[in-house]
Amino acid sequence: ENIGKAQVEGEGKAEAMAINKSLSVLSRCIEALANGTKVPFRESALTKILTQALDGRSCCTLIAALRPDHAAESKETLKFTETALKVKVKPIQTSSEALGAVHEKARDLEAEIAAMRQEIAWLRKSGGQDSDALKAMIQERESALAAKLQQLAALQQEIAETEEQLSVVRAQLDASRQ
Repeated sequence: ENIGKAQVEGEGKAEAMAINKSLSVLSRCIEALANGTKVPFRESALTKILTQALDGRSCCTLIAALRPDHAAESKETLKFTETALKVKVKPIQTSSEALGAVHEKARDLEAEIAAMRQEIAWLRKSGGQDSDALKAMIQERESALAAKLQQLAALQQEIAETEEQLSVVRAQLDASRQ
């Protein structure tokens, strides 16, 4: 916001100054991200709001508006955009999100196991004891079921370990807050 050019006064001037401060801090955050240095996210409301977009916890798109009749502002916008394009953000996943994904895998696996058990029971009822081909099919399905049960046990172990780690971290956070 060019306060002199816009000729704002009073409340508008204070708002323009706050916008300028936020944009300045955003620019410093982008520069810090591009350089791999400490990022001052907490210095303005705007950058606090954008923290998750800028640190890899969500997607972010930058749109730069340029106007030929405002050459100085367009030049600064291009400079900012050039710096922003240097930022390489790696998506991160929090422990609780990862835990949710593992829980979902476990539920999917449990559904597969239930379906396999129903299939095996149906094969047995349909004369699986009489036909060698059906016996072989039942045996194959039971082997696949055993493998799925092992996968589920491993996921359940991972869930238990992750939940234990999360509870330790939460306890440490609670202790540090007191």
